[in-house]
Amino acid sequence: MRNIKPIYVLFILISFFSFTQKDEGDYSVCDGMLNIFRTQKFDIQFLGNKGASTTFSEYPALEKITSGNQIWFSFIAPADGLISLDIESKDANLSLLVFDTLNREDVCQQIKTGNAEIIRMLTPKEGHKIGLNYNVTDNYMYPVEIYKGHLLYFVIIADNDKRISASLDFKFEIADENYTVETKEMDFKRDRTAPTFKIKIIDKETKEPLISSLVLKGPKRYEGYYRASEITFDAIRSGKLEFYCEHDGYFQNDSVGISLTGSEDKLLLIEMDPVRSGKSVQIEELEFEPGTSQILEISKPKLRRLRDFLALNSSLNFEIQGHVYQPGEENSLAGQKMSEARAKRVMKYLVDNGIDKKRMTAVGYGNTRPIYVYPKSASEEQANRRVEILIK
Repeated sequence: MRNIKPIYVLFILISFFSFTQKDEGDYSVCDGMLNIFRTQKFDIQFLGNKGASTTFSEYPALEKITSGNQIWFSFIAPADGLISLDIESKDANLSLLVFDTLNREDVCQQIKTGNAEIIRMLTPKEGHKIGLNYNVTDNYMYPVEIYKGHLLYFVIIADNDKRISASLDFKFEIADENYTVETKEMDFKRDRTAPTFKIKIIDKETKEPLISSLVLKGPKRYEGYYRASEITFDAIRSGKLEFYCEHDGYFQNDSVGISLTGSEDKLLLIEMDPVRSGKSVQIEELEFEPGTSQILEISKPKLRRLRDFLALNSSLNFEIQGHVYQPGEENSLAGQKMSEARAKRVMKYLVDNGIDKKRMTAVGYGNTRPIYVYPKSASEEQANRRVEILIK
């Protein structure tokens, strides 16, 4: 490829790209792999898995890689380009594998059975710092070329079974110098007499426009990856829209099932909450079985996205807060117990999927902290039934 243009922005990996993973296990195994969505440095944590791994037993070249202390992640390219990265840990020697598969069906099975292609393999004797860049040494190989829509799988392996930290500096470089990623407004409107569908992304506190990474899924006219603070389309007659929005230093903002209509102008306002100590954010669209703490399956993708965010920001400690809504009541014992149970259920999901239990606490506040003291609609009542994440 020629004319590679470095672009240091956020990118998102979502089911939008027709890639789905099983919700099985933590990110030390293939089925629990993380989705990298930022071209930036992350603080990540090995989970300290003990014992040998047989994942790579079908690859003769990998017979010496038996440590089960691994970190798996994937990346899909929004455009043609190159991937480079730096990985560093002072507490372990590291190895790196990059896999390409025949298709996206049963990816982990393809790797386990030896049917995936190893496109990069780094196993240096002294590997506290390894990666991919143009300065090729025993610890570095050339960057990986990737094409738009293509998906690759990465494995970082520590040579011990300790719960240790590492830094990951992941960069994606766009090949097309005309590819626009930094723009305030994007206008795709064709019919100036037709109703308008507009999306605006703002900082929730300052209300200022915020150029962010946005993936839209739904009607083909809207589907795609965008980098802007304002996007304008012709409104369509009907349909359902999903969005996934990211910005460095902010909580992710996702939503599904947004109804569209072409009969009138429509504004979709996406407010992004900054991440900082003392800041809390609601886990939107997290649903439980009525009267229980059982999380509905439709909410698992939302929790997985939260898991990825927390795994890639391992320096953040947080409190999981459960809230219920009981009209006309102060705070009943049953409501208090339910809010605690739901917070603990979310905590269990995160721990089971690789987030260090020491980073979090779970607290129930019952009916003591409603957003709307006197709700006037079903949506306001629902807003009072919530689980929030408080950054400590």
